[in-house]
Amino acid sequence: MEQRRHRLGFSWRYPVLSGAVLLLSATPAFAYIGPGGGLSALGAILALFAAVALAVVGFVWFPIKRMRAARQKARQQQGDTSGNPGAASR
Repeated sequence: MEQRRHRLGFSWRYPVLSGAVLLLSATPAFAYIGPGGGLSALGAILALFAAVALAVVGFVWFPIKRMRAARQKARQQQGDTSGNPGAASR
C-alpha cells in the first residue's frame, strides 16, 4: 500500500519537469507578423471570445428565462378563480 501511494504521489512531477525543461530550452523566434496577419489573428481571438460568451448565454440565460415564464404561468393559473373550467387550460 505504501509503494502505491509513493508512486502516485510522484506522477505529476514528470510532466511538469519535462515541460519546464522544454520551456527553458526554447530559443526565441525572431519572426515578423504583418499587419494583415496580426489583424486576422486579433479578429479570430475576438470571435472566439464572442462565441464563448454566446454559448454561456445560450446554455444559462435562456433556460432561466423559460423557467421564469413557466412560474409566472403557474401563478396566473393558481390565481384564476373565475369558475370557468376552460380558463385553467389557457
